[in-house]
Amino acid sequence: MFVLVEPDEITDETLNLVIKSIGNTEYAWRHLKDIAEDSGFSLESTKNKLTGLIEHGYVVEIEKYSQKVYGLSSKGQAEFHKIKT
Repeated sequence: MFVLVEPDEITDETLNLVIKSIGNTEYAWRHLKDIAEDSGFSLESTKNKLTGLIEHGYVVEIEKYSQKVYGLSSKGQAEFHKIKT
C-alpha cells in the first residue's frame, strides 16, 4: 500500500536531531524506528521529517533486505560535521 507523506519543514531542530541520529552511529544505514527512538520524534513525525530531508538532499533512502533504510548524503554528512563540532 502506498501512503503519501507530506514532508515537514526543515528546521534547525530537525537537522540537529535527525541528522545526528543518522550520523552518530557506527552504522551507515538506519531504520525508521531507530531514528525515531534516537531523535525522540514519533514514527509518523520522523517519516515526515525524513521525507523533507530527502527532498532537500540531506538524506538518502534505499531498500535493503526488503526494508527502507536511511543514510546521510554528502550534503547531510557535511551538515552533520558542522553540528558535531
